[in-house]
Amino acid sequence: MAITAFDYSTDRVATNVQEQFLNMEAAQIREALEGDRSHLVNVCMNLTSDFNKASVIRASNAFLCRETIIVGRRKIDRRGTVGMHHFELIKHADTLEEVIEYLHDEGYTVYAVDNTAELHPKSVYNAILPSKSAFVYGEEQQGLTLEQASLCDGALYIPQRGAARSLNVSQAAAVMMGEYTRQQCLA
Repeated sequence: MAITAFDYSTDRVATNVQEQFLNMEAAQIREALEGDRSHLVNVCMNLTSDFNKASVIRASNAFLCRETIIVGRRKIDRRGTVGMHHFELIKHADTLEEVIEYLHDEGYTVYAVDNTAELHPKSVYNAILPSKSAFVYGEEQQGLTLEQASLCDGALYIPQRGAARSLNVSQAAAVMMGEYTRQQCLA
C-alpha cells in the first residue's frame, strides 16, 4: 500500500488563526506558512482516539512541522484540529514499515517516543535532534510494541517528576515538537 495524502484543501476564509492570517483564504495561509516549516515529521501509530490525532495535527501546525502521518485507522475527527487541518500536510499509511522506509529514503532519523525500559530510551532533553527527525507515537496506555520500536533508529522519552507514568499522547507530541523547535528553529 502507498502512503497517501488526505485532501483537506479548501478556499474558505480561516477564522481561528493569528491576526496576520485573518481574512485570508486557506490556500493563502498554507503558502505563507510553507517557507517557515521545519523538517519534523510526526507519526501517529494506531491511535484510536480521533481527538488525539486531531490534537497532534493542531500542535503540528503550532510548531510548523513538515507533515503528520497517520498509520492504521484512517478516520480523523477534524473538530479537534480547530481548523488547522486545512493548513497541514496529513498523510495515511497502512503499516509502520512503509513509513519507516519512506522516511529513511528521505534521510530521516526515526525515534520511537516511549518510556518503556526495554527500549533504553534517552531523555529528549539530552538528545541532539537532527534537522530531519521523525517521532513515532504509540496508542494510549499501550505505547509502541517492542517490534514497532525496533524499526526505529532510537527511542526517546520525556522525563517526568510526578506520579503519572506517562503523558497523554497528544501532550507528549506537543512536548517533543517543542523541544525539537527549541533545538532546530530557535537556537
